[in-house]
Amino acid sequence: MGKNHADYVRETHRILPVEGHLWLCEPTSSIGSDEARLRDVLSGFGFDLYRVQVEGQFTFARAVKSDSAPRDVTAPIKLRAQ
Repeated sequence: MGKNHADYVRETHRILPVEGHLWLCEPTSSIGSDEARLRDVLSGFGFDLYRVQVEGQFTFARAVKSDSAPRDVTAPIKLRAQ
């Protein structure tokens, strides 16, 4: 996604209808594989994490846009713990 991955997630939330699906496929080295952390980060953007799967060097995440509003859409996000 690049350094501005928060912008991508925000725009995805803006354009998807409720119950729309967000599919992420990123290198595990970029976003990690901690399901609880991904769930927390994505819920802050108004998504419910449905599934996380690690295959090889990649983490696949599937989330669904919820009907709840994002918490603080101006805050930067860090998908991977530092």
